[in-house]
Amino acid sequence: MSRYNATSIEFGEELQKDLIKRKQKEAKDQERFAKKLAGVNFVVKGASALLDNRTAAFNNSLLDEKTYLETQRKRAKTLIDQKNLNEKSNISDRDYVDNILANKYQDFVEGNVEGIMIQKEINGEMKTMPAYDVSKASLRNMTDFKIGKKTYSNYEELLNESVTAYKNAITQAKDVPTDADSVQTYLDKYTESEMPTNLIDAIGRPVKRLLRGETRETLEDKIKKSKEVTLSSPIFEQFTSFGASMRAYDAAFPEFSEDMLTKVKQNFTVNSDGKITSSTYNKTVAEIKLETKIVESTSESGVDNTKTITKLAQPVTEIVYTDGSSETIVDEDAQTPITNGKQLLVVLDAPLKKTLDDTLTAFGIDEWNKYQQNNLEESANNPMVAYNNFIISGQDPNNINPNKYLKGDFDLNEVLVSFSSAASKDLIQVVKTPTQGTNETDEEYALRVEEASRENQKLILQMYEDIINPAQELTRILGIESRQK
Repeated sequence: MSRYNATSIEFGEELQKDLIKRKQKEAKDQERFAKKLAGVNFVVKGASALLDNRTAAFNNSLLDEKTYLETQRKRAKTLIDQKNLNEKSNISDRDYVDNILANKYQDFVEGNVEGIMIQKEINGEMKTMPAYDVSKASLRNMTDFKIGKKTYSNYEELLNESVTAYKNAITQAKDVPTDADSVQTYLDKYTESEMPTNLIDAIGRPVKRLLRGETRETLEDKIKKSKEVTLSSPIFEQFTSFGASMRAYDAAFPEFSEDMLTKVKQNFTVNSDGKITSSTYNKTVAEIKLETKIVESTSESGVDNTKTITKLAQPVTEIVYTDGSSETIVDEDAQTPITNGKQLLVVLDAPLKKTLDDTLTAFGIDEWNKYQQNNLEESANNPMVAYNNFIISGQDPNNINPNKYLKGDFDLNEVLVSFSSAASKDLIQVVKTPTQGTNETDEEYALRVEEASRENQKLILQMYEDIINPAQELTRILGIESRQK
C-alpha cells in the first residue's frame, strides 16, 4: 500500500499507470492464447459443425484461457451429468442414441416435410396432426439410404456411427483440463473434434439431412413398406391370425403406429429350430392374440371448463406361452381415435365373432375356424363378409339338405340382438353423455349433448351398416335357394 501513500492526484496517476500495465499484460496473454487456437486446424466431423478458424470462433466469447476452460467445463458437465443419469436408469449408450435419432426423425418429419401436417376434426374440434403415423420403426427399417454423399446399407450403420460419435464426445468431456497450463495439450489431442454445444441436436443432425427432398407421398410409401417388413417378420408370420388382425387394424386405422408391433417384436427371438422365445422369460411362445378395447381421453377447455371425451381404440396384445402362462402388453402410445363405423366394427371384432359362432353347429364352428385360417385377411377386414361366403359354401347344390354349418335358419334380427347384447358394455362407452362444464350454461350444454349424440349415432349406424348390408345379401341368397327347394 506504500506506493499509494501520496496525494490524491499522485494516487490517481499511479493507479492509471498500473491499470495500463495490467491491460497490456492481458492483451499479450490473449494474443498468445489466440495463436494457440489458430495453430490448430479445427476440422469437426460427425455430430459437430465445421470450424475452419478457431480464432474467429472464440474472438467474441472466449477472451482468455479461463473463459475458454469455463465454457468447456460447462459443456463437459452437461454431457457427463446426462451420462451418469443414463447409467443410474440402466439406459445404455446405444439405447440413448437410438432414442434421440428416432425422436428427432419424428420431429423433423412433422416440422419439415411439406403437407404432412393436416387439420382433422375430432369430436367437433379441429386438431393439427400428421396425415398418417410416422413411426420410429419406419426409420429403423430403412435400408440403402444416403445422407450427404455417404450411403448406409441399413439403419444399424447410422446408429453405430452415431454411438461412436457420442462415446467420443463423452471421452473428450472427461479430458477437459482443470488448469490453463494443460489447454495446449487438450487442443493438440482434439484437433479434429469439438465438444457439441447441444448433444441432442448434434446427434439428430444426420436424420434431418436424410429427410431432404421427402414429400408426404414418398414418405408414406416408405412407411407402408416398413409396416409390411415388420408384419412379415418371422415373429409374426408364425402367428397368422394375429398378423391378419394387425393388417385389418392397420387398414381401419391409418394413424396406427407400427411402433407397437416393434415393441412386441423386440421382446422375442427366433431359435435355430424356428420357435419363438421370450427374451425376458426364456419361454416358448404358443400364440399371440390381439384384442381391442375402447378407452376414453378427456380434455378440458380453459374457457368454460367443458370436458371433451374422445373415444380411443386401445390394442391389447396377449402372449400365450407353451407352459400355459400368459403376458399382456398394453401400449398406451398406440391409442387411436375412433372416427368411423368401420373402425368401431374392428374394435368390436370379438363380440361379433362370438355372435356368429352362436349361429353354427359344433361342426360348423370347427369348419368356420378353418375357413378363417385359410382366409385371414378377408376374415379380419370384415368378419361378416367372410361369414357370408363361408355359409354359402355350406349350401346343398341340389337344394335338398339344410346348410351344413347353420343350426337352423339364419335370422338377421337375432344376430343383431345377440351382437348388441355381447357388445353392450362397449357401446355404452360410445354413447356416454358428456358432463357439463362449470361455466357452461344449460343451453350451451344441451347443444353440446345434442351434437355428441348425433355424432355417436352416426358412428354406431355406420358400424351396423357394415353388418346389416352383407347379412341382408346372405338372407336374400338363402331365401332364393329355399324357395327353389
